[in-house]
Amino acid sequence: MASSRSTTEPNALRAQALSIAVRECEEACRAHAASCLAASDKVDPHDPDREECTHLILDCAYASSAAARALRHFQRGDSEIAVLLTAACAKLATRCASACDVHRALDDCTGASRECASACDAVLDILGVRPVIAGVEREQMFGGSAA
Repeated sequence: MASSRSTTEPNALRAQALSIAVRECEEACRAHAASCLAASDKVDPHDPDREECTHLILDCAYASSAAARALRHFQRGDSEIAVLLTAACAKLATRCASACDVHRALDDCTGASRECASACDAVLDILGVRPVIAGVEREQMFGGSAA
């Protein structure tokens, strides 16, 4: 009986940690989407990178919203799509934080981007899918050259 309990407790703790991480990630994704939409109007119109920055910010808003919706249904078995969208959201949020970091007017977006990326990474880490997504497949999934 003790061995059954010792196996069940780590699974229960992992499930609880995952449930909390998914909920926090969903909230961070929603906050990030709202922050990105608000920031899209704050990009300096004289910035030569304005169009690229605005597109990235809006892409992040859409990806974060999609990830949040997918995470909302995560417990119902839609985990494959949720994992893919969460990984995409983490990548875009990291890029968005870097892009917004150079614009003082976008500090709220920078902070929300970092929080979102961190929350997405936490979910992926608990699921143990980070190594699968982090390799060549991740580069192929999000563009860039494979090593």
